[in-house]
Amino acid sequence: MDNKDFKKVEAKDIEDDGTLNASIKMALGELKKDERVYSLIRDQFKLKQSEVKASMVPFLNLLEDLHYCDRCPGLEKCDKPTPHYQIELSKEGGVIRTNYRLCPLAKEKREYDSAFLYRDFPDEWWKKSVNHDVDRTKTKSPALIKAAQMLSGDCHDWLYLRGRRRSGRSFLLACLANDFARKGKKVAFAETSRLVEELKELSIHGKKEFEQKMADLCACDLLVLDDFGNENHTAYVYSSIIFPLLNARAKEEKATAFTSDFSFEAIVGMYRDIIGLAKASQLKNLLEDFCRKALDVTSLDLH
Repeated sequence: MDNKDFKKVEAKDIEDDGTLNASIKMALGELKKDERVYSLIRDQFKLKQSEVKASMVPFLNLLEDLHYCDRCPGLEKCDKPTPHYQIELSKEGGVIRTNYRLCPLAKEKREYDSAFLYRDFPDEWWKKSVNHDVDRTKTKSPALIKAAQMLSGDCHDWLYLRGRRRSGRSFLLACLANDFARKGKKVAFAETSRLVEELKELSIHGKKEFEQKMADLCACDLLVLDDFGNENHTAYVYSSIIFPLLNARAKEEKATAFTSDFSFEAIVGMYRDIIGLAKASQLKNLLEDFCRKALDVTSLDLH
């Protein structure tokens, strides 16, 4: 019996083999039910039944691992002994060895995370996209059209979204950021106040890091400034962070988007008394030239 190829072992052979106890019979039956495991034993490793019996533990662990991943609860809820890793078996010198590899979903998430300089939105949004997850309301249509053009590279205009809280403006731009990231683009989605405070601190205590972060933000393929206008309005913030960043991106025609509670005029008004009318007008002209206009995405059916 031990000389038979596992492919040729039938249920009656297992039952007739008095050397197999009930648990071994059941285990072999379970292995044969899953074609992925059975094919590994039969086609790749070409194991005899005696060899399968000797390596029952790794094969049963593989089977359990496969079945768990078939019902994947998501990365956040994965509670396997080795979360986010899958068992992979190899045959070395006649011995079946257990190896581990990052699961496809975790690998996708790792590659996705590496595309972001900043990602200031909920982790559960990471699989979302503009085409599949943003509501097609009348108020969002102009924003969706421009977002698609930005993603395809057909438009160098910027995107400036206004709207009531919970209107979906941040979600829409998070989806756009995801779509850029999945194309292998470098992306920064930053809450403006937090970003400004971080950069201001670095400019004082870590000038080289500040210069590198500014260079990265100027050069990334998409920059989203969330809650623009709620940052601390000082002459230093304007002259060292806000205007240099936006001006550099304008010169290179880099995709840039904003969410804001404020109109262009209101943004400029916040800075005018601090930096003067001339510089405030520079900011207004920059926003008008590249954003064209602010788009309100508030829906009438907003809850």
